[in-house]
Amino acid sequence: MKKLIKKHKASLLFFIIPFMIILIQFSNLPAKIPVHFDWKFEPDRYVSKTTFLMFPFFLFLLQLFLLYIEDKKGEPQNQTIMTWFYWLLPVLTLFVTLGSIQVALNDTFTFIKLLPFLLPLLFIIIGNILPQVPQNYTLGIKIPTTLSSADNWYRTHRVAGRTWVIGGLLMIFSSLFFPTLLALYFILLASIIFVPIIYSLYIAH
Repeated sequence: MKKLIKKHKASLLFFIIPFMIILIQFSNLPAKIPVHFDWKFEPDRYVSKTTFLMFPFFLFLLQLFLLYIEDKKGEPQNQTIMTWFYWLLPVLTLFVTLGSIQVALNDTFTFIKLLPFLLPLLFIIIGNILPQVPQNYTLGIKIPTTLSSADNWYRTHRVAGRTWVIGGLLMIFSSLFFPTLLALYFILLASIIFVPIIYSLYIAH
């Protein structure tokens, strides 16, 4: 566990940035901070600003828990992929922190409005990585058919990689025409999630 913490020290220390941003803005923030938004990007869930201050700490603990799971599994991993994986949560934490603060302070432009573009961009990045992920219990499409067969894992993740990249590109296109193409956006999102699973079940039977 100590070796993993040392290896991913930079991504763990990154959680200090959103914490310090909240701390600096703490006196300017209202009593309630938005942490969830509907499809129109209107806030629909709030927490106290004290709870919001602890938000990066809670996700820091989640990151430690993920490292603990990897340490217990002890399986060989592609280190480049795992490095990417462990940077996702701290970067997402920073993004949500900035977006929530901007909405709370009534800024006209918010990072939250970039989410429909950034989410498919994340799918494109992960889609390029998925075909390289070795069979494991930590990262990837972990369903019984992929975990029980190395060939099924390999073929499913190749299909998933293509699906996520193509689907991500189409999602970016549809996000440019919100809310007109909102239905298409969510159909593509569902396809990205379910096509690899259905394909894995199909080739297994």
